[in-house]
Amino acid sequence: MGEGGQERVVAVFFYRVLLGVSLPICLTLALFIILGNVFILRLLLRRSEKDGITLVMVSLVISDLGIGLFCFPMVMLSNSQIVLPFYPCLWLTCTSTCWLLVSSLHHMLIATDRWYKVTWPTRYASSMTRSRAAVHIATCWALAISFSFIPVLGYNNFDLLVLYANGSGLAWQESGHPLEVICQYLVVLNLNYLVYILFFICTLIPVLVISLLYLLMFLKLGLPCQSQVACEGIFQQKQRQITVNMVITVLVYALLKIPYCTLNCLFLYCPNCTVPYWTVPFASTLILCSAIFNPFIIFFSQKEGRSSLAQGARRRKDAVVGMVETACGVGRSGSKNGRGLVRTENERRNEGYREEEVIDPTIINNVVVPAREILPSLPQF
Repeated sequence: MGEGGQERVVAVFFYRVLLGVSLPICLTLALFIILGNVFILRLLLRRSEKDGITLVMVSLVISDLGIGLFCFPMVMLSNSQIVLPFYPCLWLTCTSTCWLLVSSLHHMLIATDRWYKVTWPTRYASSMTRSRAAVHIATCWALAISFSFIPVLGYNNFDLLVLYANGSGLAWQESGHPLEVICQYLVVLNLNYLVYILFFICTLIPVLVISLLYLLMFLKLGLPCQSQVACEGIFQQKQRQITVNMVITVLVYALLKIPYCTLNCLFLYCPNCTVPYWTVPFASTLILCSAIFNPFIIFFSQKEGRSSLAQGARRRKDAVVGMVETACGVGRSGSKNGRGLVRTENERRNEGYREEEVIDPTIINNVVVPAREILPSLPQF
């Protein structure tokens, strides 16, 4: 076996190892994304007041849920190098791209909403209504669908693959049969579309806009107030919170999505450059991981999210304690009377509070009240 054959055998071996490792990782991440976003969606839908920003966050969580349900299976399909007809593969690829674009546009919409709330707090309540939020959400979905399905209109690699079919190792076509390709993003999508539309327009511009909006919010909240003594604590707390949210949101968004776009730029501007075989599958998986952090960063940074989570945890704890005490009470009494002696943790806590608040019954509002006549005690037998 020559040197080229040995290198091919080694490459195939390491690719199989990479495939065996990436598939369980993708399944684990997809399961984590689905469970996490379902949990966040449940908390959002249980809010008593569903304002405009709540609807936006619900739409964002739905888009992230679609990433876990659709995009991760598509990445596993791509890493496995499954052969499919060209146009079904193209539709699958464009659909997974649509979920990613919806999530990106919702990031920018939420950043714009926060900036407007900080800049004009008196106008915010009347401007961000549910109907206007629905219009903004529909605009995000319409833009995402319009940009993501451009390749279906003809801006794809079909003509190039037909020209080099049966010789490139990426596409095969027999007489009377449709073109079959290895279903991967870089095979069916044009590099110009990946770089100029998906990267510059749909990724880089939202990152810059989000960064600018959070910077303006930081400068707005950082201005000194008129009463420094009364406002210092509030402004310091807001500054810390907005700084943390800005850094986490922008860094996570950029670090997870920029590597894949950078690889596409490298393939477009340097066709002869070679990269390690694991970079494309790794970057494809990494770009989807933003769906893990999106709901937690945006939702748990708010006080309502933390309080809802704490209330849910307390209710779950009280339910578990009640079930355990009920089982113990039934076991001790052997009858239904034991269930009447069971009290939840909240009831005992409330009784403790009432015992601490008991006052002298003979003194009410600093007025001495005559004590009631004490009944004689019963004789003991």
